[in-house]
Amino acid sequence: MFSKKPRRNFRTRRDESSEEEEQKTNEGEENSIKPAPVLRRSKLPQSRGISCSSKPEVATDETKSQTTAEDSNDKNKAVTDGELFQRAEKKENLKNDALNSSDVKEGGIPDAKLIRAALRRRREAKARKDYIPLAREREGSHSSEEESERDGADDDDDDDDEDDDHERRIQFAPKIKTLRERVAEEMGGSDSEEDGTDSQEDEDQTMWEEQQIRKGHSSQDTVRQKKKYNIPESLPQISIDVIKKRVSAKLETLRQVSRRSVMDLQRVQLDMDSAKATLEQLESGSSHEQHRFYKGMGLYTQNLLECLGEKVVEINAVELDMHTLLIDQAEVLLSRRRESVREVSTRLQLLAYGTDPSDNGHGDKAQLEVREQSQSCETADAEYENLPADDEPLPEEAAELCRKRDEILTKAENIFADVHKEFSDVKNILCKFNEWRFLFSESYDNAYISLCIPKLLAPLVRQQLIGWNPLNPDCKDIEAFPWYSAVEDFCLRKGCNEAENTDISVLKSIIEKSILPKIQGFVELIWDPLSTGQSQCLAGLCRTLLDDYKMLSGEQSKPVKALLEAVAVRLRSAVDVDVFIPLYPKRFLDDASSPQFQFRDKQFYSAVKLLHNITLWHGLVPEDVLIELGLTKLLSRYLMITLRNAPCERHSVEKCKKVAVCFPKSWFDDVDAGASIPELRMFSEHLHQTAHALCKKNPLTAITREIVTDLLILLRNMKALDSVTDIVETYHFEGF
Repeated sequence: MFSKKPRRNFRTRRDESSEEEEQKTNEGEENSIKPAPVLRRSKLPQSRGISCSSKPEVATDETKSQTTAEDSNDKNKAVTDGELFQRAEKKENLKNDALNSSDVKEGGIPDAKLIRAALRRRREAKARKDYIPLAREREGSHSSEEESERDGADDDDDDDDEDDDHERRIQFAPKIKTLRERVAEEMGGSDSEEDGTDSQEDEDQTMWEEQQIRKGHSSQDTVRQKKKYNIPESLPQISIDVIKKRVSAKLETLRQVSRRSVMDLQRVQLDMDSAKATLEQLESGSSHEQHRFYKGMGLYTQNLLECLGEKVVEINAVELDMHTLLIDQAEVLLSRRRESVREVSTRLQLLAYGTDPSDNGHGDKAQLEVREQSQSCETADAEYENLPADDEPLPEEAAELCRKRDEILTKAENIFADVHKEFSDVKNILCKFNEWRFLFSESYDNAYISLCIPKLLAPLVRQQLIGWNPLNPDCKDIEAFPWYSAVEDFCLRKGCNEAENTDISVLKSIIEKSILPKIQGFVELIWDPLSTGQSQCLAGLCRTLLDDYKMLSGEQSKPVKALLEAVAVRLRSAVDVDVFIPLYPKRFLDDASSPQFQFRDKQFYSAVKLLHNITLWHGLVPEDVLIELGLTKLLSRYLMITLRNAPCERHSVEKCKKVAVCFPKSWFDDVDAGASIPELRMFSEHLHQTAHALCKKNPLTAITREIVTDLLILLRNMKALDSVTDIVETYHFEGF
């Protein structure tokens, strides 16, 4: 009824066995209890099992008789698993073979001769092919003797026409027959006894396999059922609090989900509104108009860049001429002051020790000339009346300076004389970009125009600032220039809050990129730190710009850092080079009318003036730099020496007042000066000692009380309260 598939057999070795078979054979022969078994061929249908050998062995007469008897006894038995049956058959054959062996007696142990004889017989049987085949070889062989002989003959024949092992078909177990097929087989019957036996065996095999499958499914269902209804013996106690916590947790989870959903809904709503606004804007203006605007704007910016590229060369030249003029003037004034100090110091040094070669008996005349040069150093009660005045150019030098400056300004004004206002006026240029921002704000923001405008307007801003001098008190402020008002109006974007306004930082960027570098150039090349007027203007301007535009808060930009570093370098150079206080014999210092005393006072007040100019940068320059320059170098090395060698107490107190007024008040806020800065502690101790000396040396007259009261006020301002208490309690200063 079914088409038979061709068998696929495997070749076996003829003259020798594998190492595994030899090892097993040797172990079997060495053991007397388990000699080489005689395996029997089990009669199974050809379509079952796997044929493992293509060389069926020829059985002996005794084996054939045993096989026939066993086959007749096993016909009425049910078919069992092939592997279990073969193992049982192997064990039985081994047992029977051991019992029927005539070489070893029951219970005896074979000696070496018997083992060697058994091995020899085994080899001879293998050579004659008279050995017992393995069970898997017997399963794949055909039941008929003629086929075995034919296979054996084919094995010996080395004909090239024989099929290879990979072309032979391996017989697997048949598929499970359906109920319809089994009923058809039973109704159809069998033509021969052999066919009936084969169909009976197939049916038994199929029933056995179905039973095994049902057992497997039933075991899985049992395990699954056990897992499903695995109820623990004891359940945790559930209270109202536990239920409330679980419900609260679930409610909180749902609330979070609801909040996220609301946020998503709001975001989607905003996107929809933005999309609608964009759609309306696109519908209101045609693509042709947009294209025309972008094309016109592109052409305008290209022309503007070309114009500025040509004019920036002229701007650089005119700006360089103005800076050169100012630098030359500053160098002339600085060199003149230094030369004057050097000449006076040398002349007085020679006069003090009587070694002036040009004296020739005219010493009194030389001293008179020096006294006339030092007349500005006379003491006065005003706060800064005795301080040296700033260096000013001579009248003819000032006139020449004004003439050259006017010529340069005329050149600066004529730079854009041949340019249309649309490309030379800052307000007109910003109007173009404002139109773009109003009509197509999205493309305006995507183009980052707010970052491009400061660099674009830099040449125009520099052209307007060519005549601007931050060191001149009479120079107008930057807020008075036309570019400042135009940029400020552009930054204040109407109808837009500060958070959404991307152009609000345009003015700050212009100041950082155009104004601060210009100020840095003045600091490095023109500024004189000993000039109080220049220092006040420069420090005030920097403080206004940095505070108003919040350039000092947070991380400072590169232009801000460069400017403050340039200020610190210039102040350090002034302290190291321009401060000079000479030392003379005591006889000259005791005489307040001597030229040596007056020249030393002049240099002392110049150092005090520099100390005051340094402290103007408090809050801008780092505090450690100010303390190093103003206190460690100026106060300790120069000023304190002069204060301790003052000829009279009143003159010393006046000098102390000039020094103390230079200190920033923040250095004494809620802190004792002696506990904060060592230099200030030294200065407060000097004030304390001077007050003690005045009270001990002179009677407490009205003049003495006035001088001591001034010292106590200085100590109180410096938060040296212990010194104040000591003086008041010791000398009974009532009402202080």
